[in-house]
Amino acid sequence: VGDDSTMAAGYADYFLEQRTLVVELKSVETEFGGSKAFMAGFDEIMKDLLKADPTWRPQLFGGKPIPKEFLARIIRLYRPPLGRILKKANRQIKVTKTQFNLGRSHGVLFIVNDRFLELPPDTVRALVASILTHSYSSVDCFVYLTLNTYVEVPSSEYANLLWVPCYAERVPDSLVNQINRVGKAWFDFLEKKVGPFDFRVEVRGDAFIKGARAIRIPP
Repeated sequence: VGDDSTMAAGYADYFLEQRTLVVELKSVETEFGGSKAFMAGFDEIMKDLLKADPTWRPQLFGGKPIPKEFLARIIRLYRPPLGRILKKANRQIKVTKTQFNLGRSHGVLFIVNDRFLELPPDTVRALVASILTHSYSSVDCFVYLTLNTYVEVPSSEYANLLWVPCYAERVPDSLVNQINRVGKAWFDFLEKKVGPFDFRVEVRGDAFIKGARAIRIPP
């Protein structure tokens, strides 16, 4: 789907659509929940939860779900590591556009879920969109996609691969059309490699991924 790539350290990964798209690809592989910083923050949240409700026990042990206000705090623990990924991508896109005099091109970030199972797709999408809303103006669009990780979607009986774009408010409709073309070309390419899909659908909005979750494949 690409016409060439920059092939240089510190720059974005690809040019697409005759250099009108400057694309950086980031793969999310790490389970952030295992880091020391995350565990310290998680322990603090759990202490506050038990202080507020000493009778609370996890559902695994016959208890109840984590209250929404505490669940929101846990999700926010993922902002710093995701923010670091976005900051680096924004810098690479910005440097590439300046170096190659591509001021009118759009910056696009592909975030590939490579067996990152801790958060559902709609939560990752919302977190990334929230971070980009207030920072990193070189990213005009990001696409959350899965390749080695299949996703269970409530409205589908199949294991799914996703291509979920999200746009800054400033972008023109032409960018939406471009990303749709690239997405179609991507799935056409996959079908040539692995064979026809059992199910393939294009929908507007993010309703399709509401309640979706990554499928855990036993080792």
